[in-house]
Amino acid sequence: MKERKLAKVFYADLWGLRDEKYEYLFKNDVSTTQWQELQPVAPYYFFVPKDFALWGEYEEFWKVTEIFKKWSSGIKTHRDHFVVGFTKEEIVQRLRIFTGSLSDDLVKEALKLKDTGTWKLSETRKELRGVKLEDRIYPYAYRPFDVRWICYETLLIDRDRWPFMKHLLKKNLALCLKRSRYIKTTLFHHVFVSAFISDVNFFGDQTWFFPLYLYPSEPEGRLFGEGEAEIERIPNFTAEFLQAAKESLGIEPTPEQLFYYIYAVLYSPPTEDVTKSSSR
Repeated sequence: MKERKLAKVFYADLWGLRDEKYEYLFKNDVSTTQWQELQPVAPYYFFVPKDFALWGEYEEFWKVTEIFKKWSSGIKTHRDHFVVGFTKEEIVQRLRIFTGSLSDDLVKEALKLKDTGTWKLSETRKELRGVKLEDRIYPYAYRPFDVRWICYETLLIDRDRWPFMKHLLKKNLALCLKRSRYIKTTLFHHVFVSAFISDVNFFGDQTWFFPLYLYPSEPEGRLFGEGEAEIERIPNFTAEFLQAAKESLGIEPTPEQLFYYIYAVLYSPPTEDVTKSSSR
């Protein structure tokens, strides 16, 4: 049996106007192209030239996924036109049509809804009749500086991210970031903060959210009439990061101080084109 070897990876750039590129391609082929052999390195295996001179120093910094305990992408409704609105009133009107006495076909036509492989209008209408959906309408961070409203009912939303997003239904903040593979520009400026449950396309394409606080579930066995229980929130920072911050500063910073500092660092203007160096 022959020993299996890794393939070699080569790279070449062709810059210029369209006519210049066509002229080059007509006169050259794979054998005459000036190739640069790459040495892809774990864990990313980049297929473009990279300068790894400072990689060791870069690896000494904290990854955002090592700083926060929990994170998630945003809500994906698959029917924004139905559950999302500029006002609560317009959503209430749609919900009344949805749960009213009209036939399923008329509701589909009026609200521009259709069945999918995982969602059936008729079944959902039956399950939600009698539910006070107006009480489940919340502010919704749809895009930066664009806070709308959403009926946050899991039966109406395909990917509700409820186990995570429920922490943003209470007093909280979340750091909003994008993974580098979703960034289409050369400069990294995809950082924001949200105080509300938020859309998956907050930045236009797959945004991730890192909340400041986590709220444990309400205590079991609490009797009706006992009033609102005081639910203690906990910081969403890992114990390792909190200990490192305390040792570095010589004091124990508050969760807000850490959060604001992280936001400031990520929001500060980059000193160079991120295409020349990796970014966390």
